[in-house]
Amino acid sequence: FLDDPRYAYPILNAYNGWMYDQWKYNYNDRIYSCPIMTLDNVEEACKALKDVITKGAKLILMPMGPYNGKAPAHPDHDPFWAIANEAGIRVVFHVSEAIYMKDHMALWGEGMQQSRIRQSAFVWMHGYSERPVIETLSSFIFWNFFERFPNVKLLSAENGAEWVPSMLVKMDKCRGIAKNGHWPAGQLKDRPSAIFARHVSVVAYPEDDLKSIVDQVGNADWVLMGSDYPHAEGVAEPRLFAEEACRDLSASDVRKVMYENGMRFMGLPV
Repeated sequence: FLDDPRYAYPILNAYNGWMYDQWKYNYNDRIYSCPIMTLDNVEEACKALKDVITKGAKLILMPMGPYNGKAPAHPDHDPFWAIANEAGIRVVFHVSEAIYMKDHMALWGEGMQQSRIRQSAFVWMHGYSERPVIETLSSFIFWNFFERFPNVKLLSAENGAEWVPSMLVKMDKCRGIAKNGHWPAGQLKDRPSAIFARHVSVVAYPEDDLKSIVDQVGNADWVLMGSDYPHAEGVAEPRLFAEEACRDLSASDVRKVMYENGMRFMGLPV
């Protein structure tokens, strides 16, 4: 029901209310849970966002992709983002079926929103993870979102990190190609890769070759450890992530990935 506002908001508001009753949105500044937001109806989205902020939310979870046939950073959605910016909200994009891809998948004869165990490799490759998150994050950057809302930060959770180096190279290249082209929210004042570094963080998979990824990007300031245990892509204890994914990194970079970057992302003292 996420793409039908008549049902999406009653369902999400009820879910968020249950989450607050069970966990709160900020448990002793130690555990931050993510109420879910959608932008399909801006007025309802603003109400929902104000409600969770009042109750202590610091993060929100949102579906990847466009809303109302428009980019998330389209000015029509600015009333919502103005509220998020004032509160310094962090927006999380977690791996999921990107509902906006369903028509594209249908062109290939592939179905979405089916049982995960019967899903094809093609849908796993193109309907999840890399393509939706690259499109979503690059859209925010190319729409000059952070020029208007510098206090909002974005996080890719459980989409892996292998795609980051090529995305940064391609964004910078395309900015140059489109230098004299159409910039719907104004030309960028900086390289997209530099904007990414200031406003976006990415949770890596334990199996990612972090040494290669960090070397290609040039620093480890944007990458975080994560776990979805007992899922296969999770680890039972944080030290296992350090041993597996961070084994070839320097001690200072391991500390960044395992602790410091997450604290900075949340605006907490290191």
